[in-house]
Amino acid sequence: MTETGVLKIKTSDNVFMINNSSLLFFLSYGIFLITMISTSSLLGIRLYLNNTNVYRIIMLFCFILLFIKELIVNAYSIDSFIQLMFILCATLLIHNVASFITAMGLFYLFSSRNEDFREIARFTIIVTFIMLVTIISLSVLGVIENYKFGSGTDRYRVFLGFKYALFAPAYYFNIIALILYLKKDKIKISFIILELIGNIWLYERTDSRLSFYFTLLLIVFSLVIKIPLKRMINIKIINSLFKPLLKAIVIMSFIICAIVSIFICINYDETNITQRKLNDVLASRLYYSQKSYNTYGVSLFGKKIIWVGNGLDQDGNTTEEEYLYVDNLYLQFLQRYGLVFFAVVMILLTYALYRIIIKKEWMLTFILVVIAMHAIIDDLVLHIWYNTFLLSLAPYIFQNRCMHRNYLVANHELNNSLL
Repeated sequence: MTETGVLKIKTSDNVFMINNSSLLFFLSYGIFLITMISTSSLLGIRLYLNNTNVYRIIMLFCFILLFIKELIVNAYSIDSFIQLMFILCATLLIHNVASFITAMGLFYLFSSRNEDFREIARFTIIVTFIMLVTIISLSVLGVIENYKFGSGTDRYRVFLGFKYALFAPAYYFNIIALILYLKKDKIKISFIILELIGNIWLYERTDSRLSFYFTLLLIVFSLVIKIPLKRMINIKIINSLFKPLLKAIVIMSFIICAIVSIFICINYDETNITQRKLNDVLASRLYYSQKSYNTYGVSLFGKKIIWVGNGLDQDGNTTEEEYLYVDNLYLQFLQRYGLVFFAVVMILLTYALYRIIIKKEWMLTFILVVIAMHAIIDDLVLHIWYNTFLLSLAPYIFQNRCMHRNYLVANHELNNSLL
């Protein structure tokens, strides 16, 4: 039903609300999310999303909805106009060295600055979970191909209807992180057990070891925060001794992870036994990262690089080209987008984390630190359809003082409903 311009959908434990001014955003974001998840799977071929014209029309429609939303909802100040110009410049850079679809993420980041991230999180969980179950079910039933890789080797992997074995675990990691963010210590033990079973099931089929461990970290943390730690240790002593140092490390987590991981990658020495063992644990990620660095180098404004992975192409076919892929997001970002843009993004991420800590958003802080570590071995966290928490940064990076009245009313009602 509607009340004061707000669409309310009652769920078992929360009220999911989309005010009229946000309807265009969620419509655009929903279509975009369904399209991108479908495209990362073999279902996208059945839906003709591998057809360039169909794909472009959908993306154009999503962009138009965002554009109309910006025209209707927001009055622009000088600050917001400057921010928009930055987004447009960044989009041109990204479009030159990557695909326009990557640049679309920036428009959603900018447009989400006045949206309640809790609503975005709930919406994403529903859409992603439905799509994940649908695609996996269709692959198990044989409606779409369940591609298998490495038969007869120690890394036998099932793609579960997706174009790469890591995609399903990546979506699952995002869902678990969003649930943890929303529920915090209110999550039920029975639900935590279900999350663990799902993670183990995905690991046994996809053999995505590192994604499994990072998802397991979130699940274990969901259990730990339910334990009354104040009865076990003296929190005040720990705060007084480690708080300043820990706070600095957390704020700088993206920069620290970037510098350390890139340094290790480009200085990898396969004659060193310790480094060689680490490379084996990381599935040769150090070797290929160093090879990419030696091949393409680093420039100020980036260059168009096409890495070749073990996944299927847009038509669901395997590639015969020589494998060379960089899973380290920081090195990949540095090589593809250049030193200047890389530095700007690192500064913005650090600034956002600083503001998040100032507002004492501890759960969001923890999840972002985990994502910063996850980015060392998984480049998928660059994209909002795999990592919704990029949108959580929008209010901390972009500031728009002139927001539509309906948004303020809806946000006030939402806060009252959660109390």
